[in-house]
Amino acid sequence: MQNNVFINNYRAYPSISNSDLTEFKNYLFGLNPFKPYKAFAFGSVLHSKLLEPHSPIIIPQDVDIDLIENLISRIKQNRFCSWVLNGSHNEMGILFNDKQTKLPCKAKLDLVCRKNIIVDIKTTSQRSYNAFVKSCYQYEYDRQAAFYLDAHNRQTPSKSCFFFVGVQKKEPYDIFVFDALAHPNFIKDGRNKYQMLLQKWQEIGGIPNGFISPSWNMNLLKNVA
Repeated sequence: MQNNVFINNYRAYPSISNSDLTEFKNYLFGLNPFKPYKAFAFGSVLHSKLLEPHSPIIIPQDVDIDLIENLISRIKQNRFCSWVLNGSHNEMGILFNDKQTKLPCKAKLDLVCRKNIIVDIKTTSQRSYNAFVKSCYQYEYDRQAAFYLDAHNRQTPSKSCFFFVGVQKKEPYDIFVFDALAHPNFIKDGRNKYQMLLQKWQEIGGIPNGFISPSWNMNLLKNVA
């Protein structure tokens, strides 16, 4: 399910994203984690220029645009990435209800290739493939992968697969392709994590009476047909 209000106001639209689950987890445990805004800004600009090159973008002064252009070039030269980009739907927005809790959820997938190959781009400072995979566990990318897979599988009858593409921000600027389904329990563990958080969200009141993400604009619901 998609509509213009949702697509044009993705972050503000009052449905639960994987990022909102992180905010909710921090709320539950009273956490105030450090947010690397510079790294987030860099990754956001790279995503925009790679996946939505014709859309207007504001580039912060401290973002190295020459490095970003270099990384984009290397991504396009990578055989797997080139193949994916050549036949992908970029920045696919999905609006759905969670099967178990019925809570309204949303997901925005970087790349969907050949209808059932989901690819998520991550910039990384890790120096090897194994270190990148370890970071995927550390940053709970397993929860993201499971959430996105389940969201997409609600839209298509064919079973989907999921890949993370890690892009080194420092020399030698390697590309790491991580097949999430090839690692035992990665998706299973991630699914358990997001379902536990959704169940807890439901317990405290659901939407709109429970936890409200700081990014939401509840007035957007009034504009949905």
